[in-house]
Amino acid sequence: MVLFGFVLILDYTEGISILELAFTAYYLTFLAAWYALRFACRLPVVIDWVDRVVIFFLIFLTASLPLIFIFGADVTVAISQWRSVCILAFYFPIKWVIRENPNGLKVMVVVFSGVVAFVSLRNFIWYFQALGDAEALWQIATNRSTRQNERLLMLGMIGGLVFVLIYCTTWRQRILGFIFTSIPFAGIIVGQSRTIWLAVMLAMGVLFVLASWRERMRMVGFGVLSFVVLSVAAVFLLNDLATVVLSGLSSRLGSIGSAASSDISFINRLYEWRTALVASMDSPLIGRGFGVPYSFYNIIYSYTEVKHFSHSTYIGVFYRHGLVGLGCVLLLLGGSFTGGIRALRAKQAGFDRAVNLACVVALPAIALAATTEALLIPPDGNYAIMYVCALLAGVRYQQASHVG
Repeated sequence: MVLFGFVLILDYTEGISILELAFTAYYLTFLAAWYALRFACRLPVVIDWVDRVVIFFLIFLTASLPLIFIFGADVTVAISQWRSVCILAFYFPIKWVIRENPNGLKVMVVVFSGVVAFVSLRNFIWYFQALGDAEALWQIATNRSTRQNERLLMLGMIGGLVFVLIYCTTWRQRILGFIFTSIPFAGIIVGQSRTIWLAVMLAMGVLFVLASWRERMRMVGFGVLSFVVLSVAAVFLLNDLATVVLSGLSSRLGSIGSAASSDISFINRLYEWRTALVASMDSPLIGRGFGVPYSFYNIIYSYTEVKHFSHSTYIGVFYRHGLVGLGCVLLLLGGSFTGGIRALRAKQAGFDRAVNLACVVALPAIALAATTEALLIPPDGNYAIMYVCALLAGVRYQQASHVG
């Protein structure tokens, strides 16, 4: 219930609503009760060094809250950022559910699939509403109403593809898997995030390397089929607007190669990153804490902008939590990836292998997306990182318990 309930706070809205406050109190209470019960019953929580990194990171982030008063942070922003990153604490409940419950892994995958399905449906409703409200062709071509929660769409698309390739055995399963995969894939396309597009391409490359020859052939066939089906669906659903939408997508795709030299949005981020890095030197070891603002000159709108985050997970973590926090993030991603690779080499099969492979493929995509997006600021970014790493840990521990 609590994991699916995150759909209530995954949309990006100004301010903090009563619903958001209520659900935040709910999941923080859930976490406090789970950890308290675990310790009271003397049940294990931490097993390997990746677990230690996660628990240390969470304690370190909470212990850094007094920096709010040292560096002049916005208290409201700081608390909002802290409560969002607390989502990472669900890593341990998910991991232990998978290890201790025979059906835990399937339940966790079903919950995540439900979240992806909800987000996909909601985004497309917004997309077609925006098309109906458009008053000019450029508003149609640049419609990015489905841009919210693209990390979750990316993970859903990658997971669905892996299951179609290696787990689904009947035509009915493959058709259902194809439909589930195509919907978030379409959402990624019309979302027009170049970073997410590149991240998906990287994930497909990793999957191609790790898959067998038979799975690679299925992958190529799936790609061709997806292109045909989505093209037909676009013409059917968009009617006369299909040409305008495809023109906008082509223009966006063609701008990837020249973004660093001619895209004013990307150049503006370079100025932002440089300013954040310079400001980080005030406290390079432990950072400046949550909610501390910095200002830089925005060349798009020609004014000095005050920001509390950076459009880069790595630079943002370094700014807020220093080398200690950045090291924890890199160790979490790297340790989860290498652990997943080791589990794949242990001759996994069936559902476990499908989940493990999907998460292993997803991690490089998340790591790439993190270069130009602040994944540890919004709830969906923390949710995505936490869920993938937790599933990998759960599968790894489940396998170890079976061997033991």
